[in-house]
Amino acid sequence: MTRIQLSIRQSKPVDLSTAVKHTHTRTHARTHARTHARTHARTHARTHARTPHTHTHTHTHTHTLNYEIRNGVTERI
Repeated sequence: MTRIQLSIRQSKPVDLSTAVKHTHTRTHARTHARTHARTHARTHARTHARTPHTHTHTHTHTHTLNYEIRNGVTERI
């Protein structure tokens, strides 16, 4: 764990939880960027791998509802 030293030279009260949260978010963003870069590199390499079979998964969801108008009222069939 990295030791974080906060030197506060302010007379007004400081919300420490916000400061810590902000620092943590910045740190986590860097970590996540590295993780994602590695993951993406693997994915990208697999995409361009010279294999006889490339598996592409496309999921198309078509949702069709049939309606019929009876006596001016729209009813689902």
